[in-house]
Amino acid sequence: MYEKLSVASDFIIEDGILVSFSGDSNLVTVPDGVTCILDHAFFRKDHVRRLSIPDSVTEIGELALYRMTGLSELKLPAALVSIGENACALLRISELVIPSGVRMIGKRAFSYNHMLKKLTLNEGLTEISESAFTLCQSLTELTIPSTVKRIGSFGFASCHSLKKLTFNEGLEVIESYAFCDGESLTELEIPSTVKKISSFAFKGCRRLMKLTIKHGVEYIGFEAFTSSEMLREVEIPSSVKEIHDNAFPDSKKLTIICEDPKNLPEGWRLGKNIKITGR
Repeated sequence: MYEKLSVASDFIIEDGILVSFSGDSNLVTVPDGVTCILDHAFFRKDHVRRLSIPDSVTEIGELALYRMTGLSELKLPAALVSIGENACALLRISELVIPSGVRMIGKRAFSYNHMLKKLTLNEGLTEISESAFTLCQSLTELTIPSTVKRIGSFGFASCHSLKKLTFNEGLEVIESYAFCDGESLTELEIPSTVKKISSFAFKGCRRLMKLTIKHGVEYIGFEAFTSSEMLREVEIPSSVKEIHDNAFPDSKKLTIICEDPKNLPEGWRLGKNIKITGR
């Protein structure tokens, strides 16, 4: 396979902003001093096999590296702050580290990275937007930093190989379908800082056998765990005010343990086949 290095004439750069890349080189080095890779700058440049980004870059725009299917490695710059929508979707990378300066990951920013096995999210990140890592089918482990407050809808949907998921105290909201079809998950602990588990958040997590919900959770949405038919026992803390229809599988094999089974909160809607018992 041929190798060709990028040259200065391959780039259009205006006031530190990389506007576009038009070269046919496959080993590309973004020039030092660039602070922003603009929207669509490397859009569908699938002939590029290596992309070196200098630490001067603080922003990667929408669709900037979209569908660079020749890339198997990507090192994000240490100074990076902003990652736009669809910025790095449809690559072939196997490892990824999100720098600590990044506060929010844009919608679908890393979606459809089917070969991504290892993902490191650093402290400092506060929000993971909608579909940010949808269909990262090879991802096996994930730790959510304590600084993350919200995981958006479909944030990690269809991550079929995800076996170990760790939430730290600090997370507040898990939006709808955030981890749906995580069919390799067997254990899960929801921290006390989470107030809301939205509808369908863990739908399709069919192998889930152990679920711990810490005191502090207030809301469990429609069909949040409805597919987890291997669950046998779940303790619901007294902090939970609402449980919507079909949040749990309506199974005679499932026992819900609560503070007072004879005086359930008005907002609890549990299936008629579920056994309910006291602590």
